[in-house]
Amino acid sequence: MICIIDCGTSWLEDIKRNVKKSGHSYKVIHLDGVEKCDFKSFSGIIISGASILLTQVEVQRYLDLFTFIKTVNAPILGICLGHQIMGLLYGSEIHKGKMINKKEHIDFVKNDPLFSDIENHSLFQEEHSEHITLPNRFHLLAKSDSCNNEVMKHKSKKMYGAQFHPEVSGEDGVKIFKNFLHMCSKRTAALSPTQPQTGQIVVLSTHPPSSVRHARRYSRQQSYRQARQSLVYNR
Repeated sequence: MICIIDCGTSWLEDIKRNVKKSGHSYKVIHLDGVEKCDFKSFSGIIISGASILLTQVEVQRYLDLFTFIKTVNAPILGICLGHQIMGLLYGSEIHKGKMINKKEHIDFVKNDPLFSDIENHSLFQEEHSEHITLPNRFHLLAKSDSCNNEVMKHKSKKMYGAQFHPEVSGEDGVKIFKNFLHMCSKRTAALSPTQPQTGQIVVLSTHPPSSVRHARRYSRQQSYRQARQSLVYNR
């Protein structure tokens, strides 16, 4: 199951639709439920955007709320605000600029499975006025004319941040979700207990194995012989 953390995005239904389209179930957690949520049970986590300017709020509140990002093992995709919070947790600086609300060409600077089947320089929807520098322990995966850090990935974890909004970026956005959720599927398979293959018969028996039965039978026979000898001696 995928966890969708709703930070207050107006595109929640679009995120849900993309997850469902890829054949995954999901659970939506709102900000007031993040602190009490056990994220270990999820195969993947998506952190949405929101109409919040981190340069104009008490940012530490959000950092405290999302510290689990550093310890959870499930793949994570942070979108816009989620991308920024992820970066700030690892030492990014955040800057405010002009509002960008358009589709923009994204240049891939490093190959990654997240971009599978997507052409370089594809168009993705932007809606932000803040951006972050590349944090420690992250690779830069993509940039644009307006933002030097459009997509980043942790160097040792399946942890991604995207400044643009794949949930409203057409078919290429759908592919971003598909590729990310494929990584989540691998984690689901790893977490699931081993199941019988199709056509395989599993026999569950309440009887002990033959070696145990043989030992028990031998023990009973010995006890019977000793009892008979005792009767003879006591006559």
